[in-house]
Formats: sequence, structure tokens, C-alpha cells
Amino acid sequence: MPRFLANRTWSRNWFRIPLLVISLSCTPSHGSGSDDAVESGKGMVPSCGGIFDLCGYSDRQSGNELIPKAFERVMLFSEGLAAVRMNGLFGYVDTAGKIVIEPRFDLAGPFHDGFAEILVGQHTGVVSETGKVVLEPQFGRSTPIMGDVLIVRKGQFRPKRPPEMEELEPFDLLYVDYGPMGLYSLSKGWLTAYTYGFKPFERGRPNYVWARDLSAKQSRFGLMNNEGEWKVEPAFDTVQPLFDGRAVVSVKVKRR
Repeated sequence: MPRFLANRTWSRNWFRIPLLVISLSCTPSHGSGSDDAVESGKGMVPSCGGIFDLCGYSDRQSGNELIPKAFERVMLFSEGLAAVRMNGLFGYVDTAGKIVIEPRFDLAGPFHDGFAEILVGQHTGVVSETGKVVLEPQFGRSTPIMGDVLIVRKGQFRPKRPPEMEELEPFDLLYVDYGPMGLYSLSKGWLTAYTYGFKPFERGRPNYVWARDLSAKQSRFGLMNNEGEWKVEPAFDTVQPLFDGRAVVSVKVKRR
């Protein structure tokens, strides 16, 4: 279990207790050489222009072209694959520029633990790195976060940007104001009720996620694992992601 350090800060009607939470599980990030960066796609950035204003990829440091400009739109690489658009539909290419998942989606997101969110019409589903659709489009959002576990929002996809700028963001950049959601496993189905709000706890490949039941009388955040179970029971009013081995949280207590 985590250890807590408390520091009280008083206000007029309330006092707030920030707590430093020691990481439950933290995998350090390691630097990679330039060859590894290119192989994984991390060293490759979109590059657009030319007479037809098409897009490809260039080396992040040198600016040298690595994949010719042949696509209508391109996304950043993740796990060695990148979403690209051809003839109005998205598929995926590898770091050699070879199409490995044929274009057949209206929008395509980054890969996480071998899965990526895709949009067809007004609903999202999930595709595996082999190109197999493992969750037919049926949700408003279905974002991979931990292995085969997704954060799911029901309903239709809600555009937030003009079509040429729209994205299926990863969880780190998502769900600020999307309302109730739930955890859903590709192998087990629903893990939680459809009443939760979520925030990131760890970056990269997390083991836990901040969660709170929006239907509870006192809706507070706790740490939830990839089975939809509490590792740390809900006790916090505000939470922040893990940074340098600690996450800052706070509890509001009404002044007597």
C-alpha cells in the first residue's frame, strides 16, 4: 500500500490537505538510441508539402525524408505503426512506409499495448496490430489504457475539432469533460458500472487509473486496477498524475 505525507493549508471556510502518494508501481523510462527511435517511429515526424500538399515522415533530428509524401494526412507513430489517410480513409503503415493495415476507417488513433481505437461512421471500436477489428464500432469512445482494458463512453462520437484536425486522443489527453464512463475488457466485457469518471495515474503502460463513481453521494477518487477493483479506496477530492514517484492529492474538510 502507498505511504502518505500530509501538509495542511487553511482557507476561510475549508482546509485542504495535500497528500503525497508514493508510487504503487513505477517503471522507469529509458532513453533510446537514434536507430531504436527510428525503428519504433519515435524519431519520425510528419512532413507535408509539395505540389499536391501530401504528407510523409522525416527524421526528427536531421530533417531527412524517411517516408515519401504520399498520404493525405498522417499521425504520429506509436508502437512502430502510424495512422495515415488515403482516398479519405485511414489505415496504418510501419516505419518503412509499408501499409500493414488497409485504409478502411474514418479516423484512427494511436496504438497502446497492441490495440488502437478506430472510428467508423459515428461510433468507435478497436483494431489490433494485426489489422483485426477486435471490438466492432459501437461506442462514443473506446480508448485502450491497460492491456486489453478500455475506457468506454456510450453514445456517438463527439467531434471536438474541424474534420482535418480531428483526432482520437490517447487517454493522457482525454476525458476532461466527457461525463460518465466505464472500464471495459476486450476479453471479459464490462468491469465496472457505467457511472465513473477517470484520470491518468501513470504515463506509458499504467497499472492503475484514478477513478471515482459519479453516482456516489460523496464522489471521491481512488486507485483502480485493470480488473475494475480498488487498490486504494476512494478518499480524495482532487488528484494529479504520478510525477517523480509521487502523486499529489487533496481532501476537503469543512471547517468547524
